[in-house]
Amino acid sequence: SSSFSSILGGENNSLSRSYASTIVGGQGNGITGSGASFIVGGSTNQVFLDNLPGTYLFNGIVGGVSNLITGSYIDRSIIVGGGSNKIFSDLSNTDYGTICGGISNRIQDSIIASIVGGSSNIIESVGNTISTGFASIGGGFSNKIKGITGAYGTSIVGGYANEITGSGGTSNIL
Repeated sequence: SSSFSSILGGENNSLSRSYASTIVGGQGNGITGSGASFIVGGSTNQVFLDNLPGTYLFNGIVGGVSNLITGSYIDRSIIVGGGSNKIFSDLSNTDYGTICGGISNRIQDSIIASIVGGSSNIIESVGNTISTGFASIGGGFSNKIKGITGAYGTSIVGGYANEITGSGGTSNIL
């Protein structure tokens, strides 16, 4: 059951094991296992967390198609528009992740990471490392920030197939 949760309009939307979560409009959207989360509009967007309801909170999706927030440890993350974008946790926390638009972009096991537009861009941990500290990709295609630990301000701004891997300090590709 979902306590203090609601679905306002739309078609074939669903809430399960969620606390204080809301879906407004759209079609085929769903929230499972999350607290204080939301989906507004769009189609087949999902917030699906593998944990006790209310443990990981404040995730949202606004519009778009087939966007997904999933895993075990995700807090305060959002996807705005676009299609087939994904924020997920596999190894550890993914907190404050943001994807704005674009298609097939991914943030995994990273803290305070953002991708703005573009296609097939990735910010992720590698092995036991965690991407932390304001990693960002601003558009482009197939850019990657991987295995960054304690890198404050690591960024890629556009381009194609640029990669920053295993850095312990600030790195930028413009």
